[in-house]
Formats: sequence, C-alpha cells, structure tokens
Amino acid sequence: MKIRRVSRARQTGVVLGVVFGSLGIPFVASATNVGEGSGEQSHQGWMQAYARIGGQGTIGLPENAIHVWNAGCIQDFGGGRFVDAALMSPDCRGNVYPVVGNHWSYVSAVGTYWTGYPRNDSHRWNAGWTQDFDGGKWGPTLIMRGDAVGRAFSVHNGMRDYYISIGGSASYLGYPTSDEYKWDSYVRQDFQGGSLTWRSDQWVRPLQTMTPQEQAAVNWVIAEKNSPDPSWSDQFRRPWSGYCEGFVEVAFGTRGRSWSADEHYKYRKDRGQIHIDTNPPAGVFVFYVGHIGLSIGDGQVISTQGYEGQRIPVAQHRVLGLANKYLGWARFDGTWPR
Repeated sequence: MKIRRVSRARQTGVVLGVVFGSLGIPFVASATNVGEGSGEQSHQGWMQAYARIGGQGTIGLPENAIHVWNAGCIQDFGGGRFVDAALMSPDCRGNVYPVVGNHWSYVSAVGTYWTGYPRNDSHRWNAGWTQDFDGGKWGPTLIMRGDAVGRAFSVHNGMRDYYISIGGSASYLGYPTSDEYKWDSYVRQDFQGGSLTWRSDQWVRPLQTMTPQEQAAVNWVIAEKNSPDPSWSDQFRRPWSGYCEGFVEVAFGTRGRSWSADEHYKYRKDRGQIHIDTNPPAGVFVFYVGHIGLSIGDGQVISTQGYEGQRIPVAQHRVLGLANKYLGWARFDGTWPR
C-alpha cells in the first residue's frame, strides 16, 4: 500500500496564464507551485524538469511544496496522464528528475531509503524503460519496466553488476520479471530469458535451466571429448576436424541439416536469434567466424579442432579462447538451415 507523505491539497479551476520564465508553460493554479520551497538557484531546475516531462498534461499539478524525503528532496504531482508522479532531486540543490508511471509506483512503495534518488530521466533501453538510481541502501540500482513485462522491478548489487557485464537488456536475459527473492539457499531473480542466483559464498551466476534436449546435447559432447578417440566420428566414419557443424548436429540428434557453420549462423541471425553477450548458457550453439561449438556452461565450450584433412581431438575451451572471431550464441529450436 502506498502512503502519501502529505495530504493531497489541491485547488483547481482557474487558469492563470502564468508563464514559467522563458519556458512558456501555462499552468492551472493549484495549492502550491512547481518548485515551491526550493532555493532561488535551484528553482529553475524544478521548472525545467516539469517542462521536460511534458508539464501539466503529463504529470498534472503539484500536490505539496518541495520537502525532504530521506537523502533528497521531492515534490508530488497528480492528475496528469500518469495519475501519480514526482520530481526528485538527489541533493535538494542540483539536478531534478521526473519519476513517473511504474517507476514512481515502485519507488513510492519501496522507499528512497532503499532505492536512493534518480540520476537521470527514464530512458529507452532496448524493449523497455530504465532509470538509474543511487544513494540508497541498495547502492547503484536500475529500476526497469519491460514493454512485454508491464510492471517495474529493480536490479541492484551483484545482480546489477553481472547483468550489465553481459549486456543488460540487450543480453539473453532481457528485462526483469521479478525482484530478488529467496530460493532454497540462494537469492534468485527472474528475467525474460532466464534467472540469476547468488549466495553469500558465491558470485552471481546464471541459473541453468536446460531443456531435456539441451541437457542431452551437453552430455553427448562431454562424453565425446572424453571418449577413447575424440578425434574420430563414429557417426560419419571420418575425423571430426573440419566438421564442426556435423558435430553439433549429432549432439542434437540430427545429421546433414546445414552445409556449414557460417550458413547456420546466417540462418539464426536472419531470424533475430543471435545473442552477442559472452556468457552463453549451457546447451546452446556458440558461433565463430567459420566455426561452431556447444556451450557446456560456466564460460566453457566444446568444439571440433583443426581443418579438413587433419585429425585433431575435439576440445574444451573458453568462449573467447579461439583465434576465430566470436559472433554470439543461439538456442536450439528444432529448426535448421535448408
């Protein structure tokens, strides 16, 4: 339940035609004015933030004067397109940022003791809206609302650091679909494309949620690497060297579905299935220029080695451990080129 810090005193009806300095924004009178209670030097910052978000039509009229809320200052607004909103200043003297919609609902419910204050305006980040906060108990925090998610969640602490390191909303994880919550002996957070977990004795890591086919593929490539002769393909009666596409196909129980790794990569890329972060989950295809392998998780890949005419054992290596340029990864979805 959201608790207002002051009453919703509001006077409506009279158009004053007042213009905010050089901003040219007419407004309807309310119990207080935009920026009321700010110092002379910072007053312009409050009016600029009000104009930047769209003024009365977007966030309505001020419901109170500027007042302190934990480590910053805030002025509440209501009656606009976003119903409830606020202008917030981290130090009460400098920058002022609008916080609206789902982001404001989240901050007003959780409190700035945890989230801190905004450090920028809400902005598009791939398929959603994101706003950066800092200065609260959580430290640097992202408050995020994915278009397909429909509500805001925060990403902070180690979850935020790991999330940003793999590309944030551009990674396979996409936007958050939950806040952190307890899960067995871990703390877990869910995203559109997977989950992250952490425990006090461990770093943040992806939660491995493989399909049965992905698990079987991982088991097979590991067994092939550890076989008596990992340089030889019993399925094709030939050395594995130069036959990387055939290697991952056999892992998923198919044969001869694509001419090459490059053709396979183009097929996935044309369908928007390629993720470019360097942390592929276990059981997915890992693409390089002229090469393909299978991720077994924890930053490790198993793939064939060498070229046509050679006989070199398949090997385990880091995602970025090959001379071939890394291109990204994609999940098995039952389709192939040709």
